[in-house]
Formats: sequence, C-alpha cells, structure tokens
Amino acid sequence: MTTSHQFFCVIANGLEQAVQMELQSLGLPAYPSTGGVYTRLTDVEVSLLTQMRTPTAIRWQLLNGRAVRSLSDFRTLLDNLDWSVFPQGVDWKLKVSTRKSKLNRSDILEDKANRLFRSVFGKPQPNSSRLPIQIRVFENKLWVSVALHDRPLHQRGWRHQNVKTPIRENWAQCLLWLAGCTQSSPILDPFCGSGTILIEAGRRFANQPIFEGSPWIFSTWNTSWQEGRFTTTDVPRLLGSDRDEPSVQKAKQNANQAKCTMNVVVSNVRKLTTEHFVDCPQTGIVVCNPPYGMGSGKKTDAVYHWLGETHRTYFAGWELYFIATDPHKARLVSKTASSVAQFSNAGIPVTFYKA
Repeated sequence: MTTSHQFFCVIANGLEQAVQMELQSLGLPAYPSTGGVYTRLTDVEVSLLTQMRTPTAIRWQLLNGRAVRSLSDFRTLLDNLDWSVFPQGVDWKLKVSTRKSKLNRSDILEDKANRLFRSVFGKPQPNSSRLPIQIRVFENKLWVSVALHDRPLHQRGWRHQNVKTPIRENWAQCLLWLAGCTQSSPILDPFCGSGTILIEAGRRFANQPIFEGSPWIFSTWNTSWQEGRFTTTDVPRLLGSDRDEPSVQKAKQNANQAKCTMNVVVSNVRKLTTEHFVDCPQTGIVVCNPPYGMGSGKKTDAVYHWLGETHRTYFAGWELYFIATDPHKARLVSKTASSVAQFSNAGIPVTFYKA
C-alpha cells in the first residue's frame, strides 16, 4: 500500500489561488485554506514540492486538528507521533502558539514538548541539521508540523543588490501566475526596481533551479524523498524600466547573478514607449508594482495616471496587471480595472488589479 503524507504550502493571505494554480500545474491535489494550500502526496511526488516557486514555506503536517483539552491529551498525542523518522542529535527549533483553547499557556506547552524532544532526539550535536517544529493549539485542537527547509523560501540567493521596497520573490511568482503569464508571453515591468518580477519570470520559464544553495533538509531524514531536477528551456522576452538609474544597475547585477537575460532601460513611465526596446513585441503582459505606501498622494496618483496613459498609447496590445493601495489609484490606470487578489505587502493592504 502506498503511503501518502499531507503538506501545507504557506503563503500570504489572499495569494492562495496562485499556490493552488501551481500545485495543479504539477498534477498535484490542492485544497485551499486561509494562509496556504494543503496537498497530499506519495513519497515519489514529494520531489515536485521542491520545484514550487510560490510558497513562503512548505510544512509536513504530522498532526491535523486533533482534539486536545488537557496536558495529558497533549503529551499523549505527541508521544504517539513517529519521531524516529528524524535523526538523533538533530537541532530542533520549536515554535508554539495557542489561541481560544483551554490550554492557553504556550510556555507550559513548549516546556512539555521540549522535554519530550530531549528524550527522543538527545542533545543536539555540533553542526547537526536543523529541525523547525511548529505546534499550534486553536479552539481545543492540535496541529503539529515540520518545515522541509531551513530558511524562508522567498530567500532564493540570487539577490545581491536591493532597493528600499522590493517585493518578495515568491510573491512575484504569485503575481505571474495570477496574471496568466506563460513561456510564450513577453513580460514588461515598467517599475522594475531591483528586477524581482522579471528575474523570477526568467528563472521560472527557463526552468532554472529556484535556489542558490539548497534549503531542503529532509536528506538526513529516514525517508525516500528526493529533490526535483531542472532542465533549462527557452524564456520569453523580458523587458523592464525604472526612472532610477541606480535601481536599473542593481537589476542588471541581480540578473547577471541569477543568470537571467532581460532588457532593462532607464525611463520614467510617462516617457516610456515601444521605441525603448529593439523589435518590441506588439502583445505581451505587463506585471508591475508601482510606488505607493507612506509617500502616497498627488505624486503617486500621477504615476498611476501615466501608467494608464502609457499603456493605452504605446502598449495597447498588452494585458496590464498592477498593484494599487486603493480603488481610486486603480481607476486612474483604467476605469474598468478589476480586482484579482488582495494581500498585504510590507504591512500595507494592497490589491492586484487587471486593467
């Protein structure tokens, strides 16, 4: 009988659909929930998880919503889990949370769990692998999970140059999925900053490895799981611009580090035309994250206005997707702009629109 395991692919609230789309593109089941998407896989299929670019984290669900009303219940449920799959001397890192439950002292639960792990794993050995364990109690139910990696999955390793407000790499992938980008569709970002959206598009469609240095830690576990393999393919045209020349230089340096080919120029969105790019395609998809946030106001409104004007005048054959903080700014781009997704970027509620 084939053994299956449940995993939870974590993502910011509002971007679950993108993770669901990626799972389904890999032929994997997807069950959306708040803040992520569940999937159930066989041992062989786990390698496909390591090819996913949208999640912030991927957690192996060891226990899912079991009733727990006492410390005795808590200890019994933990004892009954098979911890032998993890190596002796592992450096476990425990995170415990509790809410709306009789067991309302996370410090006591953490102490109980740590005592168990000391008896199971022994003393952590020098240079041993990390084991991030998460215990969550909510409404008198218990969840226990283990991350498959030792760092957040948006940390790819290619970004050596940064700007003040870059979008996370995995969130950029979510926007690309929600915008319907494909290997045959040219992509334009007129506010490219350090190049995140374009570089992530290039690496995805070239089927390049996601990370510079693997974050996966299950190679030391008592499982047959393996990492996925990548075979490089062709990529669509990647075009970008930014009014800030230092940002354009950073984008080019990041692209070089990421082994990604793209054409990025210095230009204000108001002055951007198809003439900036040699043999500019007549159709494609614009995906962008215009400036907003604490400095929003009249000047920011003008940016959105000129994004719409430039799109209608020079890139009318292109689909346009953009982020905005409110419907007013969206209407400055297009009076028919419609919401695709809502999420929080750097603590600011934003909406991803289609013009």
